[in-house]
Amino acid sequence: MKPIKILLTVVLALALMAGGSLLPEAVDAGENPRRLSPATRSALVTSQEALNQDQYGKARQILLSYLKDHAEEAPADAYWLLGNTWFLEDKLDQACDAYQKGLVRFPENAALHQNYAVASYLNKDFKEAGDYFVKAFELETESPDISLLFKAGSAYYNCQCYGKAKECLNRLIGKAETVKSEWRKLLVYTHVSLEEWDAAETVLTPLLKDNPALSDYWKLLARLHINRDNYRDAAIALNIAYEIKPPEPESWENLADLYFYLNAPLKAGDCIAKGYGGEFSAEQCEKLAHAYARSLRYDKAVEYINKAIEKDPTADRYKMQATFYYRDRRFPNALASFEKAIKHAPKDDWAHLMLGFCAMEVDDWELAQKAFSGATTSEKYGSWAKSALAMVDDLIDARKAARKTTNIKISMR
Repeated sequence: MKPIKILLTVVLALALMAGGSLLPEAVDAGENPRRLSPATRSALVTSQEALNQDQYGKARQILLSYLKDHAEEAPADAYWLLGNTWFLEDKLDQACDAYQKGLVRFPENAALHQNYAVASYLNKDFKEAGDYFVKAFELETESPDISLLFKAGSAYYNCQCYGKAKECLNRLIGKAETVKSEWRKLLVYTHVSLEEWDAAETVLTPLLKDNPALSDYWKLLARLHINRDNYRDAAIALNIAYEIKPPEPESWENLADLYFYLNAPLKAGDCIAKGYGGEFSAEQCEKLAHAYARSLRYDKAVEYINKAIEKDPTADRYKMQATFYYRDRRFPNALASFEKAIKHAPKDDWAHLMLGFCAMEVDDWELAQKAFSGATTSEKYGSWAKSALAMVDDLIDARKAARKTTNIKISMR
């Protein structure tokens, strides 16, 4: 008897015995081999032939009729085949019921355990599947199939029995001569689900060593670093992952935000640029301008805010442009930009206040006086504007007085 084989973690398939007959030596090791009666041999052979021709209903009727009259002498193969007739029609409840009836009579039959586990898995009864995969493995004493432990671990993982999944996977890796990468990967995810970050990294490390060009492993490493608040190493791992396999633009922006958090704005700007190639929207240009400004690269900041303004001129963008000029001590440019911002938003108190400071820097006291006057009623900036206005008024009065004194001296001569 051959059990149903599992091809992938979540893709399970039935593998029926090739050939047209079932021989006593194929009976599972849990049974004592015995000579089959003519009725048993006939039922098994004819039902197998019907299965081979996809006549599942016919095979089932042969087996049900046989079991009704010969239940006491029926071998495990009869229940195994009966379950398969249901399984091949995707009637998993009935398949499970047939396998279970066989297990009541043959509790040491590994093949029935494994087929029941497969049907339970496909029926999304993952806990039951895990338990029976483990039993099937433990019953195969002569040449146990260690992949059954991986299937058990997969089933336990799917029902969030992470402790049992970890136990199966560690047992599997401990017994295997060659450890498959999918086994380690599932164990990593199991450790992550248990919030065992250090253990997860320990298992992940050989995966990265053997597969350094797989971006998914680097992203997984980044996740482990983030869960331990190690944001610097997380950013490095993500950068490697994205260089190997470029992600969607949103992922580059998320990495940029991480670099902003790490106070690495230049790297953040590089990430934004990589995410959107050479063509940026006004919003993306604005974000790049912020990144370069935080790096004190005001030349690049101005370059990108200018591009944003070309695409969509707004008061806020002119204020940003003016701020970059101001911080770079390019006061005439800053003054012109604040004036443009005020044209777009005449009641912007902050723009009026900053225009006044720019005017002071270029010694345009009348403009400064006018600009500060426009912000004196501001709830937020009013006190600053009034203080600056008073200072400008005093300076203007002093200059007038100085000119008057000069004129008097000239006339007296």
